[in-house]
Amino acid sequence: TKRRGHPRFTQGDEQWLCRLVPSLSIVMRNAVASARSTTDRLMSRALVAITSTISTTKQGGERLMLCQILDIWSSQAKELICADRCTIMLFDNDARQLLSYSFEGVKKVEIDFNCDPVDQVGIAGSCALSRRGVNVRDAKSDSRFASAFDAEAEYMTRCALAMPIISASTGRLIGVCEALNKTRPAGAHFKANDELVLGSVMQVAAIVIENAQLSGEC
Repeated sequence: TKRRGHPRFTQGDEQWLCRLVPSLSIVMRNAVASARSTTDRLMSRALVAITSTISTTKQGGERLMLCQILDIWSSQAKELICADRCTIMLFDNDARQLLSYSFEGVKKVEIDFNCDPVDQVGIAGSCALSRRGVNVRDAKSDSRFASAFDAEAEYMTRCALAMPIISASTGRLIGVCEALNKTRPAGAHFKANDELVLGSVMQVAAIVIENAQLSGEC
């Protein structure tokens, strides 16, 4: 139901919902079916929070920008797997670049596969090239780690987990979600369960991000 004082649902709203609901419901059912632990319950709670935020914004008549969608998903993923930082980078297939977005919508080229040597594309770049999750327990001893990123950000990466975001309908690479430094328990690294959780969340994120791109919400 539209909130009082706002216009009725438009044909665009109907089309957006029709594209989103079938795929989203399938992934949600799969996530619920595999719920066996506290972490799985937290994952379900995160998905509900994300869906609620997006739905509320839509019902309020506001246009949710792509940068806002990325911020919502990365924030929930960060909390879910207890990461210090979490960034979603989108892949520009034409330019062959991984791009990050500020909350204001400013694009930044994080990795340029045309210019950067394969051994210097970092953990996120390696994830994009292989289209598989990358879990690095000790960044300094891993050949895929590019220290230049830490130097630029004035940050120290101890461990990292990167997960590809892939379209369920076309199989194309949408982007990469990279989480840095497990915060709890102290000194821990990302484990297999974190890979499972982040991968499941990014399956749903892929649907929402792809629909936002198709709707021109960027």
